[in-house]
Amino acid sequence: MERRAKELLGEASAVSERAAAEAFERNNQGTVLSMPPIDLHDLTVSAALDKVTVNVALARNFVHAGTYSTVYLPFITGRGAHSHNGVARIRTAVEDWMTRSGIEYCLENAGGQLVAVLRKASNEAEMKEGRCGTTAVQPSTSL
Repeated sequence: MERRAKELLGEASAVSERAAAEAFERNNQGTVLSMPPIDLHDLTVSAALDKVTVNVALARNFVHAGTYSTVYLPFITGRGAHSHNGVARIRTAVEDWMTRSGIEYCLENAGGQLVAVLRKASNEAEMKEGRCGTTAVQPSTSL
């Protein structure tokens, strides 16, 4: 009898946890997080890409967990004004990485800031709404 009571309590606890998770996602649908900008100035291209990779993974976790439906993650890459021959090596590398990774992004501040857009999108029209609007580079697949 005592064992059966413990089993029922365990089942009730699991049902309660599932209900709480579903309620959280339902109540927080459509929430947007604009993260503070991450400055990649003065980093090597390799170090900058390491920072991008780690921070995109974090933002992706927020979306996949249902904490936010959309996360805007800005990276200050610079425009290349102080680079050799004026070439924006970090921005170009980050753009290439985003494209290869299938991540939507847009350029802001005259190209000196790249904003990764991570979202759960149910359709193409939904992906075109928001901060980047129609200037966003769309991935081939959504999250």
